[in-house]
Amino acid sequence: MMKKYSLIAITIVFFLTAQQGIASQPVITGHLEGVELCAQFQCGVAAFVGKFNGQLNSKRGKGGFLVFINHEPLPQPGQAANLTGGEWSLRADANLLQGDILSGTLLNNGDNTFTVRVLMQVTEGGSGEVVFTGVLDHNDFPPTIDGELTQPAAPSN
Repeated sequence: MMKKYSLIAITIVFFLTAQQGIASQPVITGHLEGVELCAQFQCGVAAFVGKFNGQLNSKRGKGGFLVFINHEPLPQPGQAANLTGGEWSLRADANLLQGDILSGTLLNNGDNTFTVRVLMQVTEGGSGEVVFTGVLDHNDFPPTIDGELTQPAAPSN
């Protein structure tokens, strides 16, 4: 019960503070770092919250992010698991972008870390797709996530 209220409180604080596909509009690039609030086996989704420092349409932006993600069971070392869905929100200054998790992978690096790659669709506050690539570190509690938001590579012909 306490975990549920903690998750709700953090979500409220987040909203009160201020190509394989097609590149997003607005163009979003930058650094994300945060913590895993709750593992999928505990909450039904893996929940992450943290800070964003980057650019929207070449203008500097700072803010926060919130991600709820589903994935296959965590893989053995050297193996990967697929991301199977989820939702995300990113606040940068006065801008709020939201969307869906389209696909991605968790690659077990064998040292209690996972290389994470996520393709995200922008559904509110813009359009298009954004890619997150980073490292999920389970060596400390709470687990941390750290990585980069980029525009997807243009399709190769």
